[in-house]
Parts: sequence; C-alpha cells; structure tokens
Amino acid sequence: MLSDILWAGGAGLTASVGLVAAAQHWAQRRTILDHPNDRSLHVRPTPRGGGIGIVIPVCFAIAGVGVLVPETKAAGIWLAGVGLLLAAIGLVDDVRGLPAVTRLVAHVSAAALVILGIGTWRTFVWPGLWCVDLGWAAVPFTVLVVVGLTNAYNFMDGVDGIAGSQGVVAGFGWIGAGYAIQDPLLAVAGAVIAMASLGFLFFNWSPASIFMGDVGSSFLGFLLAALAVYVAARSPATATAGILFVWPFVFDTAFTFLRRAGRRENLLCAHRSHLYQRLVLTGVSHRTVALLYGGLATVGVAVSMAIVREARFASIAGALLIGALAAGLWLVVIWRERVST
Repeated sequence: MLSDILWAGGAGLTASVGLVAAAQHWAQRRTILDHPNDRSLHVRPTPRGGGIGIVIPVCFAIAGVGVLVPETKAAGIWLAGVGLLLAAIGLVDDVRGLPAVTRLVAHVSAAALVILGIGTWRTFVWPGLWCVDLGWAAVPFTVLVVVGLTNAYNFMDGVDGIAGSQGVVAGFGWIGAGYAIQDPLLAVAGAVIAMASLGFLFFNWSPASIFMGDVGSSFLGFLLAALAVYVAARSPATATAGILFVWPFVFDTAFTFLRRAGRRENLLCAHRSHLYQRLVLTGVSHRTVALLYGGLATVGVAVSMAIVREARFASIAGALLIGALAAGLWLVVIWRERVST
C-alpha cells in the first residue's frame, strides 16, 4: 500500500500544478475573476476556479482504486461520479453564478446520492466518551454531515491558503487512517487530496494568484464528509476521526452560525463574521491565519489517530485538548478585536 500512496501522491501533485496553471490562464483570458467587495478580504481582482486542479486528479484516483480493488469498486466509482457532478455545479457557479437555494438543493441531492450509493452513518463513536446508535436519525445525521461540511468548506475559503492547507492536513489524516485500518481507498484518496492541495497552494499562498472557487471548495468539503460516511459502517471511530481532521472549519462554521442565529441575522446573507475573517480584520495576515488553522487541524489529526486506535484515555484527553483549543481560538479573536480598536 505504501508504494501506491507514494505513486498517487506524486501523480496528484504533478497533475494539480499543471491543471491549476491552465485554469489560471483560462480564467484570465475569459475574465472569470473574483472582484473585491465590501464582504471580501482581498484587494484586487483574482482568477477563480483553481480547485479544478484538485478535483480531476482526486476523482481519477478514487475511480482508479475502485476499478483495481474489487471490494471498493462500487464506493470508489460512486464517490468519484457524485464528486464530479457537484464540482461541475460549482464550476457553473464560479463562471455564471447560481442562487444560494440552487446550490443548497445540489448539496442535499449529493447527500442523498451518498446515502443511496454508500449508505448512512449509523453509529457515532468517541472512544471513552460515547457510542450512540443513531437509529432513525442516521439518515438526517448523514445529510447534515455531508451538506454541513460541503458548505463549511465553502464558507471557510475566504483567505489565501486556508482551504488548500486544510486539504493538505486532512489528506494526510486520511492517509494515516487508511493505513491504520488497511483501506486502500482511504489511503490513496488521502494521498491525492494532500498532494493536489499542495500543488494548488503553490498558486494560492498569499498573495494568491488564483482562488479555489466553488468548484474546489464544495468538492473538497463533500468528499471529506463522504469518506467519513463510507468508512462509518466498517469503523465508526475512524469516521469520527475524519471529521476531526477538519475540526477548525467545523467549529468556526458552527460557532458563527449559532452566533448569527442568536442575533437574528439573515443566515442566507453573505458576511465577514467568521472567526478567521475577524482575525484578518484586526490586522492578522492571511498567511498567519492559514498557518494557525493548519496547525489546529494538525493537532486534530494527531488526536484522531488515538480515536482510530480506540485508545480510551488518549481519546478523552484529545477531546479536552480540542475543546481547549476551540475556546482559545475564540478568546484570541476577542482579544485581537479589543486591542485593535
């Protein structure tokens, strides 16, 4: 499996660099640009759609594993197909723009297709803390995970490097999880996600020359959630670990959503009140914010390895650590806002 991981990662990196460069040239020629507005955090028109450099190599790799490894055939081809469909809708949104309701319907439809082709997440496990049989709630919980993470990744793709670096970290997390439970689909998918995201980062690190766009952010959010659903039947603890790989995105999105709902704000209206956005507005650089969130996600990957091994005491300690880091992030934002006023 190790040689497969190395080959997949190398191919993903090479393909990503070439595809992102091509996407940048194409977007500039067709003036497919993200123009600054009162809600954005960039200051000059920038091409978008660079996420295609992640979508194509990842889908080829997943489908390839599905063809070559009989026990993953149905899952690999199904995930690649649904992922491509969602990425195509994201590309249309990048080029022409789509209403928020249309995007939400597409995300719910993708979740329904995951349930139809892969199944549901039936047991929610955190070793040492809980083991919950979801029963009738398995279907809505699966939809919530897929739709929620798809949108969270999209919402969090707002500063240079943050979405790409999260893709790198989460990809390595899935390599570790796949290797631990000897699942080639997870390991190869993780390798290509990590290295294709790294290839994209060559163009997206601050100052970015191209943005990921919905084609990449919605695809990555969807796939990272779908991989968790895929492995949930075999190893519920590994599914929990998969969400932990992206815990900073999940926490920031959930915290911001609840905060805005408590203030009775229009939840469908674009805003700049995510924790990462608030940090940038206080003067923290894009690079620092991307590195901060990448570092937090890396801690999540380390904790997740204890969860995959179902190490009870290490998992409990990891839960406390993640909780402390989440609270620390919130307090840092509050402190920065106070000292910058």
